[in-house]
Amino acid sequence: MGFKGRSLASLLSWTTRREHVYEVPPLGKAALRQFRNGCKPGPPPPILGKWTMGRDSDSLQRQIRNRRMNRILRCEMLNWAARYYPIVRILKAHGLFHDASLIEIGSGSVGIGRFRKVPFVGCDVAFATEPRWPMTAITASAAQLPMNDKEFDVVLASDVLEHIPPDLRQTVIGESLRVARKLVIFGFPCGRLAWESDQALFNVYRNAQNAPPAWLAEHMDAPFPGTELFQQVDGWDVQQIGNENLRFHAWLMRRERSYIFLRASQAAMRVAPLLVEFLLRRADRPPCYRQIFVLSKQN
Repeated sequence: MGFKGRSLASLLSWTTRREHVYEVPPLGKAALRQFRNGCKPGPPPPILGKWTMGRDSDSLQRQIRNRRMNRILRCEMLNWAARYYPIVRILKAHGLFHDASLIEIGSGSVGIGRFRKVPFVGCDVAFATEPRWPMTAITASAAQLPMNDKEFDVVLASDVLEHIPPDLRQTVIGESLRVARKLVIFGFPCGRLAWESDQALFNVYRNAQNAPPAWLAEHMDAPFPGTELFQQVDGWDVQQIGNENLRFHAWLMRRERSYIFLRASQAAMRVAPLLVEFLLRRADRPPCYRQIFVLSKQN
C-alpha cells in the first residue's frame, strides 16, 4: 500500500479508518491566550457523527467495535506508559512539567494528558473519540500549524513522525521548531529493525484473520524515520534517548491484544506505578524500537 491516491489529512491522522470522528473548530488566538493564562478547556467539541442502533448486522458490529475501542481507551495501556514515562522524566528534568505551555502534535483524544494533569493543547486532523480533559483540542495539519512563532514552551510529537510521508517529515520538524520556545520532543519507531518488528505484528493479525489496527496498517506504508533527520539542527542542542527494547516491545504488543492483560496491567499501574515505571526503564535497552530526540533551544 503506497501514498498514491491518499490525502495528506489521512496520512497525518491517527484516526484513519475510524467509523466516526469528532470535529473540532480551529482554535483562535484569543482561545490560545486564554489557554496560556491557565483557563480550563471549555466543553467538549460537538459530535460530527453518532452511531444509531440499526437492525442490520454491519451496524451492530460497528457499534460493538466502537464500544470496544472506547473501553480500551479507558485503560491505562502499558505501551502508552512505556513511551510517555520517559517524556514525563524529560519534562521534569528541564523544569517544564508543572506549568509550561505545551502542544502535542498527533495527540489523539488523550495524549500526554493521561500522565500529566496540566492543561495542554492537543493537535490532530480528527478525533476518533471525544477529547478528554486536560486537553484543549484543535484540528490542524502538522505540516502547517496555525500558531505564531514561539507560541509554546514545549512541542511534543510521540509516535507521529512515522505516519508522515518521508518527503514531509522535515517540514513537520521545521513547524515544530518554529512554534517552540524552549523544548521540542520527538519520539518515534526508528530504523529497519523496528519496521520489521511491526511487520511481524501486522502478519500476526492477518494470519489470525483479524483486521490490523489503523496505526499498524499505516506503519507498513513507508520506511520508519532514521536518526539522520536530527543529525544537525541549527540553534538547538540535540539529545538522543533509546526507548523500549525491540523484543520487549514485540512481546508487549502481542500481549495487549488480550483484554485480560490490559485490565491486569491497568491495575498494576494504579496500585504500584513506581514499580511499573522502574520495570519499564529496565526495558529501555538496545536494540531499541523507539528513539526519543530532545531538542533544547540554545541561549
